[in-house]
Amino acid sequence: MLAPLAVAVVFCALVPAGASGVADVIRNLGNSFDRSTYYSDQGDLVQYQYVGAGAPHNVRSTQFSGGERLFSSDTISTGATPVDGTQDLGPGTYPFICTIHPSQMAAELVVREDGTPPPDDGAPLTLDMAARKQELKKKLKFTATASVASTLLAEGKKIKDARERLAANQRTKVKAKLKRKARNPLEEKLEEKGRAGVKVTGTATTQSGAEATDTIKVKLTD
Repeated sequence: MLAPLAVAVVFCALVPAGASGVADVIRNLGNSFDRSTYYSDQGDLVQYQYVGAGAPHNVRSTQFSGGERLFSSDTISTGATPVDGTQDLGPGTYPFICTIHPSQMAAELVVREDGTPPPDDGAPLTLDMAARKQELKKKLKFTATASVASTLLAEGKKIKDARERLAANQRTKVKAKLKRKARNPLEEKLEEKGRAGVKVTGTATTQSGAEATDTIKVKLTD
């Protein structure tokens, strides 16, 4: 009867105290963070996940204690890495930057007491996208407006996924690259019929997980 008990004690010792696993994952959006504010519960070890390809990034606190940053991650250009020190923070708001792009990449981590519910956006999320007729080029241009600060993901069979941060009630310009294999059929359709279009579906997501979608057809000319 003693052996199973010993195994159970060892297993419990491997689980970090207070690690609830509900913390937001910090991600980049090009050379910026994908949100301005992230949330975690006290005791959570926050993770940073690299998105896309390009310059390396990290997550570093702008506050120091004993000459060291309150929390810090490795500098990576792929995959994910823990932001060490976040598990030791008390409730409060903690600003951080990427030291590779400090003027472009700045956000804050809000640590809540364990069990505090996530913030309510306080307003329903809506998304409105619009586009004018444009020439067939490598990039399509359109605009998007959301009623609540959110992250836009634009998708389509003929475009590469595009992401953009949307401020509340502020019209934002968005560009999406055409897929190379889509360009020739569009050119042929323009030559044959004098018109063509690309369907774009956008999904706006808030930090609390609310979503809204909208679909447009970008009309193309020669």
